Amino acid sequence: MRPAALAGRLLPKRFALSKHGKGRRPSQGAASSDQSGPASFAEPPFAPPKYSYRQLDFGFSSDELFRMSLKAPPVYGLWEIAVLATLREAPMHPYDILRLLKARHKDDFLVLKRGSLYHAIARLVRDGAIAEGPTTREGLRPERTAYTLTDSGREMLLTWLKRKIATPVRERSDFLGSVSFLVHLSPTEAAAQLERRLAELEILGRALDATIEEARARVGRIHLVESEYARAMMAAEASWAKQLLADIRSGTLRWNTDTVLRQAAAAHADGKRSRSRSKT
Repeated sequence: MRPAALAGRLLPKRFALSKHGKGRRPSQGAASSDQSGPASFAEPPFAPPKYSYRQLDFGFSSDELFRMSLKAPPVYGLWEIAVLATLREAPMHPYDILRLLKARHKDDFLVLKRGSLYHAIARLVRDGAIAEGPTTREGLRPERTAYTLTDSGREMLLTWLKRKIATPVRERSDFLGSVSFLVHLSPTEAAAQLERRLAELEILGRALDATIEEARARVGRIHLVESEYARAMMAAEASWAKQLLADIRSGTLRWNTDTVLRQAAAAHADGKRSRSRSKT
């Protein structure tokens, strides 16, 4: 990766580059002499000589940033953590890893595709977190390479697992995204769909309760904590949806889609006029 592109990845977005070469922190409320505004690191391209990446607010040159990146720890997601955790039990072939993850219902949060698995394995091998073992063949089956967890991989597993458990993040949700556009339905339509969702959540909740109860007789609770979490999130969602539905039915929450759309159109028109005046 070129140092210029690397600088764009490492530096916070709040730091901008002027077109005269020096990095600076944009002052709040200050008007720029350039109508297009200062170029941000988030805006491609990162191609010299238009910008200079040699002098930055931090005092690091682009070469120093590049050397720092070589020492930066890898960033791992759930796939890498799943592979490391599985190999901590025993050396395995990729096929065995995938089979075990499916048997343990890890497909509840992982898209169990071979391509994703092999991509994670390649990253871990590159980083020295896992090592290739001997290649074996059983009958007419293709050759298989077993992988083992290294000492470095064990430390990476524990480091990233601790970090992900300790750090809240905003996770994507289709329901959250859909609710953000609820105004495009009438209150009556929205209430009807919430009723349907609550009925589905009730069915799913009862099924999950039965699954957890049945599994408790066979395995320890530590192996069911993700199911308990899923059930708690389901219950919290149902509680919120019930309150929203009650507010819509009582008239506490009301809106008119046509009115909202007219207001939005008027706001867009005002914005265009303001931008036109600022350019003159």
